[in-house]
Amino acid sequence: MTLMVKCKGCGNNFPSKIQMVDTSDWHKPILINEINQDCPGCGKNFSYNKEDHFFS
Repeated sequence: MTLMVKCKGCGNNFPSKIQMVDTSDWHKPILINEINQDCPGCGKNFSYNKEDHFFS
């Protein structure tokens, strides 16, 4: 499974910079609260937190 985010500008779903091997790790605390990512569709940069990520 791939960890995805939805662009807050254009709505495009794209793979997150953060990828995990073991999905059970997703339920553990993480050090990064937000990460900036560029959408490959529109090129805009937005901050994404844990709640913005989903598996596809």
